[in-house]
Amino acid sequence: MLSKPKENSENDEQRSFNILGKPFHIRIHDLVRYPNTLLADHIRLQTYWRSSLNAYFFSRDVHVFERIILPFYTSSESSNKIIRPLMISLSEKLFQEELAFYNLLEYYQEERTQIREKSSSSELLVIIASFQSPVFVMQVIFASLPFIVTLLSYKHTGTWYFIMGLAFRHLLLIRLCLRDMCHLIDLLYYNGRSSFRVISHLLLFLATVIFMCIWIGIILYVTDSSSMTIHSIDHRTILAPSRYIYFVYQILLNVGYGDTTEQSILSFITIIIMTLIACPLLIIIYQKLIQELDIITIKMSHVETLHRISFINYLITYINRYHSSIVN
Repeated sequence: MLSKPKENSENDEQRSFNILGKPFHIRIHDLVRYPNTLLADHIRLQTYWRSSLNAYFFSRDVHVFERIILPFYTSSESSNKIIRPLMISLSEKLFQEELAFYNLLEYYQEERTQIREKSSSSELLVIIASFQSPVFVMQVIFASLPFIVTLLSYKHTGTWYFIMGLAFRHLLLIRLCLRDMCHLIDLLYYNGRSSFRVISHLLLFLATVIFMCIWIGIILYVTDSSSMTIHSIDHRTILAPSRYIYFVYQILLNVGYGDTTEQSILSFITIIIMTLIACPLLIIIYQKLIQELDIITIKMSHVETLHRISFINYLITYINRYHSSIVN
C-alpha cells in the first residue's frame, strides 16, 4: 500500500532552476526522458548550483527558457521536436547557441531538416517578397529623396529647397542609425531599472549640447552685432540669433561651418575658445554614456532583437516557419 504513494512522490520531485532571477521548476520525471541534455545531467549541473537561491542558476535568455525549453520538457504532447515560435526575437545564430547550451540543438535540427528540401524555392520567394513589400518600397523612396532634393537645390535657389534638403539629410542620418538605436532601446527596456543610469547620461549629454549651442550662438550674435560699425552694416547683413545657434550646432556636431561664417575677428577668437571648452566637456559626458551603455550591452550580449535582424533574414525565417507548418 505504501509503494504507490512513494512512486508518486518520486514522479512529483522537482528540480529548481533560476534564469536571470526568474525561478522555474521541472519534474525530474520529465527531465530523465532526455538524459543527454544539460538539465537532466545531475553531475554537470553542479557547476551551476547556487545555495543562496536553492536552485541551478543560468545567465541565459529568460524568454527562450520560458517559451521553448520549459514546454519542451513539461508538455505531455512533446514530439521530440523544437519549433521556434514567432515571438522569439533572437537571431537564428543566437537562438541555436541557446539550444546548444542546453544540449537541445539536435531536436531543433531534426525540425529544420524537413525544411531544407524546399530551400531553393524559399530563396526565390524571398526575392519576390522583398520587392512586393511596402516597407522595401518606402526605404527606396526615402533613400532617393535627399539626392533628388539636393539636385533641385542646385538649379533652383530658394529657402524651401534648403529646408527640405536639410531635413531629408538629417532623416537619412537617423535612418542609418535607426536599427542599432531601436536595438539599444529594446535592451534598455529589457533591463528596466538598471537602464536609468544610461538614460540619465543621455539626457545630460543632450541638455549639454542644447545649452552649448544656445549659449555660444548668443555670444557670437552679441559679438558680431557689437563689432559692426556703421560702414560695415551697409555691406553686411546682421543674421538672426537662430542662425548663429545652428552655426554652433554645425561646428560642434558636424565638424563644419555650414553656410554661416563669423563676421569679425573677435567672433573667430570666441569660436576657438568656446570650442576648446565645449568639446572636451561633451567628450567626457559622451564617454560616460558609452561606458554605461557598454555595461548593458555586454550584460545582454546573448540577447538579440528584431531590429538587428535584416529584412531578408526575417523573410527567410517566416518562409521556413510556413514550410514547417505545412510539414506538420
